Amino acid sequence: MRVLVTGATGLVGRQLSRELFLKGHDLVVVGRSPEASFREGFSIPCEYHSWDNLKLSNIDAVFHLAGAGIASGRWTTKRKKIILESRTKTTQSLAEALEGQWPSVYIGASAIGYYGTRGDKVLSEDDSPGEGFLSEVCVQWEEAHRLFESHSRTAILRLGVVLDSNQGFLEPMEELFSLGLGGRVSDGEQWLSWIHIDDLVRAFLFALEQPIRGVFNAVAPQPVTNREWTKAYSQQLQVGAYLPAPAFMLKLVLGEMSALALNSQRVSCAKLMEQDFEFKFETLQGALEDIYQWKKKKSHRIHKAEQWISAQREDVFPFFAEAKNLEKITPPWLNFKVLRQSTDSINEGTLIDYTISLKGLPMKWRTNIATWKPPEVFVDNQLRGPYKKWHHTHSFEPFDKGTLMKDQVVYELPMGRLGQLVAGQFVKKDVSKIFAYRTKVISQLQNLWVKS
Repeated sequence: MRVLVTGATGLVGRQLSRELFLKGHDLVVVGRSPEASFREGFSIPCEYHSWDNLKLSNIDAVFHLAGAGIASGRWTTKRKKIILESRTKTTQSLAEALEGQWPSVYIGASAIGYYGTRGDKVLSEDDSPGEGFLSEVCVQWEEAHRLFESHSRTAILRLGVVLDSNQGFLEPMEELFSLGLGGRVSDGEQWLSWIHIDDLVRAFLFALEQPIRGVFNAVAPQPVTNREWTKAYSQQLQVGAYLPAPAFMLKLVLGEMSALALNSQRVSCAKLMEQDFEFKFETLQGALEDIYQWKKKKSHRIHKAEQWISAQREDVFPFFAEAKNLEKITPPWLNFKVLRQSTDSINEGTLIDYTISLKGLPMKWRTNIATWKPPEVFVDNQLRGPYKKWHHTHSFEPFDKGTLMKDQVVYELPMGRLGQLVAGQFVKKDVSKIFAYRTKVISQLQNLWVKS
């Protein structure tokens, strides 16, 4: 199928796009960035269109996820207009571009902000909208989605709070709690309806593959109170949570946006489950254990990255078989230099020495090639360097006339929990920046590996 995705660079859109690609769909993406800058940070093969000049044809299905972040800034009058129109006007633009050649399936995003704050009441799709800005946005957003109802099978998913290991709700929470600044919000009795990112992506795919239509709450079966959330989250991070945030303080600091923390929404997913959708993560404890697997190994942290390259792995692998080429794909601010390697060509057991600069401090790094199986996989282990442990697996899989390159890094900071507490968040961001730079450069280099 030719599947169109808007919001493809967002938290949900990126993972959904990846799964659609892996399932063999032809991906069409609509975005705001110039195509060149978009492709630097988005390695999944796709056909790209700009909102400014939207011309679409032969689209079988649409996932419309685009919308400005609701937590990206204080809700000024100007910001509110951006939040609303980034949802409603883009939906209207899609309808105009697809008029006369409507897709067979249209799946739109909404949010449980639709319900406002409702205390302990269990909320279903039949409940009326609540009050406040978020509710108003969701009502108008869903009304815009319904432009497709008389032409396409239409499903709308109302998203709960999305839990993911790298972005979204958990990223600022992890930093706050890790610094010992976490705690319940207000009296802690407000309800939080959440969903694991994997289950949310599966729900979107379910809406594509099954003949469902209408509105569905995309939340896990077991919502929790803020007090229960705080306890479970602090236990998962193995930190204390002693600093409650009074409601008046949040309102003073965040203004109207404090509704994101203070609203109580106890939302049911019964309608989705009645369609035989099965959740992998029904409980908060199970979801957090999956997201923070690295905690089971004390201070270990796992970073994963994937990139599709439009060349065969036999042509891609030799680039990575040259240690000097690592300098080309490492950010210049690291001042990364290869000094020597113990064998003329890389093999299992080869030792490689580098110099690197972290925060302006030069240091030496030695790695051992623990596994070497061209052109499938190789593994390097740090023997000496800035980390207590650095175990990097590079794998190359043939996929869709190209290569799916996967990186998995398991690392541990010095000084155990103290090191994780003091520097964990900073290192996490630096590792993400390093791989983002690699993705950008490899995207630019991949044409060199394509044989004519």
